[in-house]
Amino acid sequence: MGKATECVVAYPARLPSGAPTQFNLEYYLNTHMPLIDKYWGPYGLEGWEVSKGLEDDGIECRYIIQATLHFESMQGLVAALAASETKMTRADISNYTNVKPDIWVLKEFARNTV
Repeated sequence: MGKATECVVAYPARLPSGAPTQFNLEYYLNTHMPLIDKYWGPYGLEGWEVSKGLEDDGIECRYIIQATLHFESMQGLVAALAASETKMTRADISNYTNVKPDIWVLKEFARNTV
C-alpha cells in the first residue's frame, strides 16, 4: 500500500475577535460533505472523517471541527483543489460557518499499529 495523501480542513473554534465560531454541523455533514464527495470523487477522493473538538474540564480546543480527506494520490488532490467545481464548495462555506478554515496538505510519513 502506498503512502496516504490527506487534506486536513480545520475550523477554528473562535473568530479573531475571540467570539465563538458559529458552525452548523448538520448542514456540513448532510449538504457540504456530499458536495465534496460529488466534486472530488472523480479526482481520487477515497473517503473522509469529521472530528469534533471537545471542550471539557476547562480544556479549550483550538479547532471546533476537523475534516480529514483521503486521496489516492497527491496529483489527484492537487487536481481537485484546482478544479472549477472547488469554487462551488468554497462558496458553500458561508452556509454553515462564519470562519475561514485552516487547510493542510499532508503525506503520510510513518504509521504504527498497537
